[in-house]
Amino acid sequence: LKYDMNNEDVKNLQVMLEGLAYHPGRKDGYFDRTTEQAVRAFQVQSGLPETGSVDDLTAQKLEAGIKRRLQDPKYDNQLNKAVEVLREEIR
Repeated sequence: LKYDMNNEDVKNLQVMLEGLAYHPGRKDGYFDRTTEQAVRAFQVQSGLPETGSVDDLTAQKLEAGIKRRLQDPKYDNQLNKAVEVLREEIR
């Protein structure tokens, strides 16, 4: 995936970047310069070559980052709300 592409894969990329707090600027499937900058920032943080394009290694790291985020209890709003309610009930 690279600059000026426009498809569902780019849209999925943008959603993943947003989920990891890299703010691609849009989530409509168009790979603009803001999306490119978000990819570059992710690559730098991940120790990858800073190309601004998404190759297989970058895609793998993105997927691994999303999996970690989904498994991290601090991002589980439903769990956190349940704990909050239970703590209130205990008091």
